[in-house]
Amino acid sequence: MGQRSVLRLLAVTTAVVVASATACGRFARSGEERAQPEPEDVAVGEGIEEAQGGPTTAPTVPGGAPAPTVPGVSAPAGPAAPTLAANQRATEHPDGWRIVLTVDGPLRYSTSADIALQVEAENVGSQPLRYDPNDLTNFALRRVGTTQVVWTDGSCRPARTPDALQTRAQTLQPSEHVSFVDHYPGPPDQAERDRCRVPSGRWEVVGYVTACPEGSLDTRERCDRTKTRQVTSPPLEITIG
Repeated sequence: MGQRSVLRLLAVTTAVVVASATACGRFARSGEERAQPEPEDVAVGEGIEEAQGGPTTAPTVPGGAPAPTVPGVSAPAGPAAPTLAANQRATEHPDGWRIVLTVDGPLRYSTSADIALQVEAENVGSQPLRYDPNDLTNFALRRVGTTQVVWTDGSCRPARTPDALQTRAQTLQPSEHVSFVDHYPGPPDQAERDRCRVPSGRWEVVGYVTACPEGSLDTRERCDRTKTRQVTSPPLEITIG
């Protein structure tokens, strides 16, 4: 083979080798872009704290949640208290009862008006609470400035379950709640309900639940009436007439 032919063959061979190396390098880089970094190149989790604003060192609010770290925004002191409407009253008792009274309407009524009433009892404590389902009264009216009850929701219907039909105490676990609804002057289907109306004037409405404290249950797990107590809402003033 002549010298010129040898040189031409070497040139072709060199071009093929260079092209092959170039192609292999392109696919290798593409694969590297998709591959996970080697442990010695990048530490596990590197860059995460920086992306999230760094480690959390702010004080925590009740419940263990981190306080906000937004500049100019202070950490909340705790969960906001529920906002009550003008026709509501609420209170929490030391033993875990939260009582919310709601009186429907504008709080000023004609002498012939019917008034819907609701009381909600919630267990906001950490221990179970019991109430008496056999006491059928949950609302009372009294003159403003007095403690004498003039009307209850038992004025125009039975105020208590008959002895033969009474059931055991009911239990509210923490965070559970129960509601009771009734009407002044009495149930809408009560024929003689108007005889239970109170005179015109300023009145206070109170909602309550009959609680059964520890030691108040009899052998049949019913609430002993001599040992129960009423957990009440704050009074809500209304005007009739």
